[in-house]
Amino acid sequence: MKKTLILGLLISCFIDLQAQEIFFHNGKNLTAYDFKDYTHTNVDLQNGIGFNYEVGYISTKRKDNPIFYSLSAVINEYNATGSTTGALMEWKTNYLGLKGSVYYSAYQTKYGNLALRLGLATETIVYGRQKINFDETDIVNHEEFSGVFAGPTVGILYSYMVNTNFALQLGYNYDKHFSLSNKNQEKLSFNNHSLNIGFSVKLD
Repeated sequence: MKKTLILGLLISCFIDLQAQEIFFHNGKNLTAYDFKDYTHTNVDLQNGIGFNYEVGYISTKRKDNPIFYSLSAVINEYNATGSTTGALMEWKTNYLGLKGSVYYSAYQTKYGNLALRLGLATETIVYGRQKINFDETDIVNHEEFSGVFAGPTVGILYSYMVNTNFALQLGYNYDKHFSLSNKNQEKLSFNNHSLNIGFSVKLD
């Protein structure tokens, strides 16, 4: 049901968005879990590395207007590790979502464009495993991981025009995502840094 709802929203938004470029980004995440247990004590966990994928539309960039925007679908891998006395712990999760962003062209030349990014993202878990020593558990339905996560994203995007229709892109983003549906005493949020490479192609 969650996947169907997200897919429907994505398709309807893409239809309404009069965009001129499609883009694809792929890169690495460095994720920190901000986890509080039932006593509201922060649990010390180590950052994890995972992959990210983003595909979407970018509106037309105009020389007389530094503002443009994008709408995209994202897949993020949020991983973490930890340990207690006699136990090694590992979490691997995949989240599927939507991201809307506004860009400001801070520096532009004939062949390049450096833009600041500010956006909002919403995601839900589609895969999750928790491993304690040799014991592995599916956590997709665990309340602290499931439901809807949302939060702001900020970053930068550099585009290098190879020709009039194709650009190579390099981006950095920082995301902070909170659960909007978790009523459990155990709380989880994600602090994520991502470095991405990709490309954009003009549609007209």
